[in-house]
Amino acid sequence: MYTSNSNNSKTINSPSSSSSSSSFDNEHKRETVATIASRLNLGEDLTLAYSLQEEEFRFHYSNNKEKHKNLSKDFKLSRQEQIAELEKAEKERKEIARRDEELALELTKKFELEEIKQNEQAKRDEELARQIANSEFISVQKREEKI
Repeated sequence: MYTSNSNNSKTINSPSSSSSSSSFDNEHKRETVATIASRLNLGEDLTLAYSLQEEEFRFHYSNNKEKHKNLSKDFKLSRQEQIAELEKAEKERKEIARRDEELALELTKKFELEEIKQNEQAKRDEELARQIANSEFISVQKREEKI
C-alpha cells in the first residue's frame, strides 16, 4: 500500500505493520520507493558488472588461448623453416666442396702435365745443346787440323 509523505516520495507500508506498533517500528518498516529502486538498481548494477567482467574474462581467455595456439604453430613452422635452411646450406656446402675437389684434381693434373712438358723440353734442350756443342767441337777440330 502506497502513501505520500512530506518530501513527495512514496512509501510502502509493510503488511506486517499494525496500527498498534510504535512509530519507530513503522518508520523502519516503511521504505521509500526511491530507496527500494536504489537497492534494486544497485543489484542490477552488480549483476551487470559481474556479467561484463565475465564477458571480458572469456574474451581475454579465448584471445590468449588463440594466441598461444598461433604461437605454437608459428614455432613449429619456424623450426621447420630453420631445419630446411640448414639442410639447404649443408647441401650447398657439400656441392661447393665437391666442385673445389674437382677443380683441385683438375689443377693437379694440369700442373703434372705442365711439369712433364717442361721436363721433356729440358731434355730436348739438353740434347740440342749437346749436339751444338758436339758440332762446335768437331768444327773447331777441323779448323785446327787445317791449320
